[in-house]
Amino acid sequence: MAPITPSHCRAARGLLDWSLKRLALRFGLSSASLRDFERNRPGLSLADLAVLRATFEAANVLIGHAAWSDDRSGIGVWLMPG
Repeated sequence: MAPITPSHCRAARGLLDWSLKRLALRFGLSSASLRDFERNRPGLSLADLAVLRATFEAANVLIGHAAWSDDRSGIGVWLMPG
């Protein structure tokens, strides 16, 4: 499973049109903690990151590895139908 990074978090929020406050309410942490994470500051535990991923997945956003060709791949953020 691909690790969730601050840029994935920002991209996922953008796909959902969620503010930090809205994500914080759904995620159960403070807006300040999430803002710090998105600014590459330490603070979220591995358990927090797993809950953050689950929060996005519950809203139909997937964060994962994708391959475009034999030699090109990366980690992306997708909004799934549903």
